[in-house]
Amino acid sequence: MLRITISSLLLIALCGLTACGGNEGSAHAEPGRVAVLNILKVSDSIGRGKIMQAAMNSANQEITAKLQAMAQEFGRQMEAERAKVSTADDMQRLQHLDTQLQQRLQQEMANGRSRMAALSQTLTAQLRADVRPFAKRIAEEHGMTLVMEGNEGMMYIADDCEITDEVIKAMREAGFTEKGSPESAGGTASIPKTHPAPATHPTSTP
Repeated sequence: MLRITISSLLLIALCGLTACGGNEGSAHAEPGRVAVLNILKVSDSIGRGKIMQAAMNSANQEITAKLQAMAQEFGRQMEAERAKVSTADDMQRLQHLDTQLQQRLQQEMANGRSRMAALSQTLTAQLRADVRPFAKRIAEEHGMTLVMEGNEGMMYIADDCEITDEVIKAMREAGFTEKGSPESAGGTASIPKTHPAPATHPTSTP
C-alpha cells in the first residue's frame, strides 16, 4: 500500500549534483563539458542500495502493521456498538462512529505516506552527499564543469563523459563497501553515515 521501491527512490535529478566551475580543481575546465554519472549503479556497487531498500521496507512493514491493527480494532468497536443498536438514534450514532473511525484510519494512512516520503528524501540526500565530493573531484580531473545523471532518456553518451566506474572505484577505496545483509540496516532509524570527503588531490591507497 505504502511501498516505495529503491528504483523510485533513486530517480533523482542529479543535473544539480555538482557544478565544478569556480574551484581550484576546475582551473583548466572547459565551460560546458558535462560528466555523466549513473547514481543507481553507484548505489548498488557500494552496497548502499540494499541498505536503503531495507530501511524503506522496514518502515513500510511497520506502518502497514499499525494500519492493520487499527483497522482490526475499529472493526471490533463497530461490532460491539452494532450489537447495541435498537433504535433509529442508535443507528445514527453507529453511523457517526463509523465515519469517525474511517477518518482516523485515513489520517493514519496519510501520516504513513508522509513518513515514507520523508525517509526517502533523507536516504536520497545522504546518498547524494556521499557521492558528490567524489563526483566533483573526478569530474574536475577530467576538465568537466557539470555532473549529471545518465539514464535511458539520453540519446548518446561519449565514453570520455562517463565517470561512474571511476566514482565507484574511488568510493570503494575510501571505504564505501557493502556492510552485510540488508537486515544490517537496522530499520527505519538506520541512515548510512556520511564518510569523509576525499582530498582535493587524491593520495595513493595503501
